[in-house]
Amino acid sequence: MDLLLHLAAHAGAIVSKDALLQAVWPDRVVEENNLTVHMASLRRALGETTGGPRVIQTVTGRGYIFTGAGATAPRVPEPAVPTPDTAPPRSRLAAPVLIGRDAAVEELRDLLRIKRLVTIVGPGGVGKTSLALRAAADSETEFSDGAAFADLSGITDPARVPEVVAAVLAAGAGDNSATDRLTAFLRGRHALLVLDNCERLVEPVAVLVGAILSRCPRVVILATSREGLYVAQERIFRLPPLSFPPDPHHSDAATALTFDAVRLFAERAASVEGFALTDAAAPVVATICARLDGIPLAIEMAVPRLKVLSLAQLAERLDERFRLLATPGRGATPRHRTLRAMIDWSYDFLPVEEQTLLRALSVFPGGADLAAIQAIAGEVAGDEFELLDRLTGLVDKSLLTVDTAVTPRFRLLETVRQYAAEKLLDAGEAALRLRHAAYFTGRLAEASAKWPVTQGPGWLAAYANDADNVRGALGWAFGPDGDPATGIRLAANSVPLWWELPETPLAEGQRWFDMAAGRLDAETPAATRGWLRFGQSWRDFRFGDLENLPLAMEAASLFRASGEMAGVGAALWRAGSAALTSETSGQAEAHLVEAETVLRGVPAGKWLALTLVRLGDVRFRQGRLAMALASYQEGFALSRRFEFWIGLVNGGSNMAELLYAQGETDRALQQLRGLRDELPPSRRTPLMATLTAHLLLAGAAAEMRVVADEAISQGAAIGLTASLAWAVEAVALHTAMSGDFDNAARLSGYARRVHPSVATRAGSRKALVERLDQILTAKLPPDVLSAARADGGLWDARTAAERALLSLR
Repeated sequence: MDLLLHLAAHAGAIVSKDALLQAVWPDRVVEENNLTVHMASLRRALGETTGGPRVIQTVTGRGYIFTGAGATAPRVPEPAVPTPDTAPPRSRLAAPVLIGRDAAVEELRDLLRIKRLVTIVGPGGVGKTSLALRAAADSETEFSDGAAFADLSGITDPARVPEVVAAVLAAGAGDNSATDRLTAFLRGRHALLVLDNCERLVEPVAVLVGAILSRCPRVVILATSREGLYVAQERIFRLPPLSFPPDPHHSDAATALTFDAVRLFAERAASVEGFALTDAAAPVVATICARLDGIPLAIEMAVPRLKVLSLAQLAERLDERFRLLATPGRGATPRHRTLRAMIDWSYDFLPVEEQTLLRALSVFPGGADLAAIQAIAGEVAGDEFELLDRLTGLVDKSLLTVDTAVTPRFRLLETVRQYAAEKLLDAGEAALRLRHAAYFTGRLAEASAKWPVTQGPGWLAAYANDADNVRGALGWAFGPDGDPATGIRLAANSVPLWWELPETPLAEGQRWFDMAAGRLDAETPAATRGWLRFGQSWRDFRFGDLENLPLAMEAASLFRASGEMAGVGAALWRAGSAALTSETSGQAEAHLVEAETVLRGVPAGKWLALTLVRLGDVRFRQGRLAMALASYQEGFALSRRFEFWIGLVNGGSNMAELLYAQGETDRALQQLRGLRDELPPSRRTPLMATLTAHLLLAGAAAEMRVVADEAISQGAAIGLTASLAWAVEAVALHTAMSGDFDNAARLSGYARRVHPSVATRAGSRKALVERLDQILTAKLPPDVLSAARADGGLWDARTAAERALLSLR
């Protein structure tokens, strides 16, 4: 009645849809298709019939005019009467401008030419409706009777599905069913029908679609849903999120803009005062897009916050994304008003069993394979076949992704995972977090035991995918509601992981070791304490790091007490490396000889390879070159056998130094270049630092600058201080040779602080430091040189890297 009263009060004038919505439902959110349904009901109540006079006239794209009760209507072209023979379903569809979906639009258009039912399936907010509208608008002219769009999101009664679609098409009234009226109306037409938001009414929509397909042979249907309709002739078109940089932290502006999620963010943010996608801003923007899973709606919600937050502040607050992100104004549908509402739309209509599984899956920040899910969520997810059914249901509903590249691996989008994690706490199921941490503690115990005698790529393929699960378990274990004892065991088992991950996050590993060490108690087993102390002592590729010797010796004692001989050998290798200074070289040799003896009593593997390489270093410095070469070669061969990148880098680099000392400089350079070309950038940083010195001494300045740039940049990013300092020292010589003696002295001071033992150097490093000292002492007064070196010695790694890179330009 309110609808009729408002139209009658404005008789003869066009009343827009927005005006009607505001006037009749001022305090409620009502979607446009509901207005269409109410209008159809009002027309029937007023006695309108198909082909008869109109009391309420529709003005396409503008609104409605009440022309009854003597009203004088403006001259508006009368729409054609919708009869089965002449009336098109709808004139023109709105065509939204899309970013990053050109290929998807073209693929959809091709499918619509050969398939009668295409369903766009994807997670909430991914842009299914926009894509459907774009594809339909672009394809409309290929259908002689045009295209029509029906939004089904506001329907809760399954019986009303055909009524809403019939109302949108103005398919007339009568005593027969809405499905019959609709199919009779469409039977002779060549038309495209878009059915949007079918997910809550899959079964009634499927029945209607089946009827249309069987009775209306020239009608093509394009549907959108979070799951397929699963009827005959259906072609599923899965719409993924927008692409974002795989390594957000190392993105520049030009590279970031090749990814569609960043393009969308940048375009929407262009109107925000002060925003510019610079090289400095690109990593933060890329990180935001990655953490929002490339979901267009989430990105659209995030950008307006830049009016009051910096990029960094926005990124920091994404852990509270459900409070942070919302869409203001009346333009958004209720399910798209907030990020939480978007997921509520899917979660609330899941079967209870699938809701339970979704909550359980939230404990896996890195995704999981079927074995892990069964181990952790089996009690709440049923037996294996019930679990498979429920996983399939979540995949079908676009809440769970599955990677089938090798072993199937299931993953929640991060936004869905955070939502499900909140639901997990609300449901009182937090005990699953302990089961998750305990499972990965056991899994990394297995990984740590296998690591010494397993080929590197195979080990990495088996365990690296769970790095985020390890991080999540550690964070929970050391958090306010966690279990520190489990965290201590997990951290102790993680020692090889931080060295083997492609990004080599050594600093992160040290943080976890230090955190675990601070929670040790009398109940902690000796072997667990030993691996933590060992991990704390193995901070870098450095040798001569006497400050770490006590930790390594404590680890050796703990391993002896627990009878873990591989641990004893590993700890003695680390102690020998730490003691390799001119003052303590005898102690270093003793530790390394004992380590070799112990490790030859267990299956030969990576710990023995490292020990042999370091024994080669000792013998090289003692002048026993034949013995040194034999040690290097055996350690290098073991590293080859196990595809052990650390042994290849150390053994290959140090053998090259031996060759250099013997005068075979060309052969040394050839070996280093060969290894450089063999290893990926994330695995060759120490080698690149050595190659920098060899190239400089060989006079290959241009190649040296390229190699030094990588060694310094990677060394600073990863936290390989030793490699960074070796490369900085080479740049110091290059700078001195260029005449900038003061800056060269400062760079030298930083390198000398990291590597104070000059007397133990050999090969190119000895030649380099001797030449550098010769130039600086000749060009700078002693007090000036001393002051400059002292200044450089105060630099941190980041400052040293910046100054060295600047010197290379």
